Amino acid sequence: MGRLIKEKLFSHTENKFYDSEGYVNPAKLRAYLGLKAKNIAHIVGRTPRSLEKNPKSNKVQLELRKIVYIHALLKSMTNNESEILLWLRAPNPEYSGLSPIEVISQGKIDSIVNYLENIKKGSPA
Repeated sequence: MGRLIKEKLFSHTENKFYDSEGYVNPAKLRAYLGLKAKNIAHIVGRTPRSLEKNPKSNKVQLELRKIVYIHALLKSMTNNESEILLWLRAPNPEYSGLSPIEVISQGKIDSIVNYLENIKKGSPA
């Protein structure tokens, strides 16, 4: 496969978040975001022990993929890892001064997804 074709085919993926089987790895995502295991577990609606035992369950993977999707949206808008992390961690007036990562940790991940999709489309947030 040519390099350009491969780049296009995998442009929406971030290998740093996935294991060798194509599942989002909660530990890799947690490390990138600077969260504790209990935060990631809360986001996906599990206890830390339950998440550790079954990280590949459909429900867990669905929620983890939403976080990766948020990263992909941000990357498509800025393509700068420092800015992505800054945006995720900085207080946001849209969320009463909470950072997006705090909103995600409260289980309101869809709110962040919708906010970013609206910005990308040029719609008012």
